[in-house]
Amino acid sequence: MDGQTERRADIGKTKGVAPPVKLTIVTYRDIFLWSERYKENGQPAAALVRLSPKDLADLGIAAGEKLKLTNEEGSIVVDVLAEPKCPSGYGYMPVSPLVNRLTTCRHGKLPNFKHIEVKAEALES
Repeated sequence: MDGQTERRADIGKTKGVAPPVKLTIVTYRDIFLWSERYKENGQPAAALVRLSPKDLADLGIAAGEKLKLTNEEGSIVVDVLAEPKCPSGYGYMPVSPLVNRLTTCRHGKLPNFKHIEVKAEALES
C-alpha cells in the first residue's frame, strides 16, 4: 500500500449504506471564512460543502453530517449543508487549503478550482 492510499484509509470509515455519488465541486471565495478560520471543535471553518437536497438523499445523509470527498489527488472530510439552489451533481465549497488537496493542474499551469471531480461517501457518526 503506497503512502497516498494509507492516508486515505485513515480519514474515516464510510457508512456503506448508500453507494458513493459522483460530484463536481465548484469553489467560491467567502470573505467571512477568513475572519473565523476554525470552529469551536478545531475543525477548519472552510471544511464544508453545499449540496442539493437530492444529493443528500442519494447519499442517505442529512445536513450537518460528515462527508468524505475523494479523487486521485487525495481525500478530505467536510460537513454538509443543504443548498436548494445547488443543482444535483454539483457541490459548492469555499476556497481554502483544504480544497487544495483535491485540485489538479493537468490541463494547464493553473490549478483547477471550478471543476473538481470527486466521489462522495457518507461517514459513520
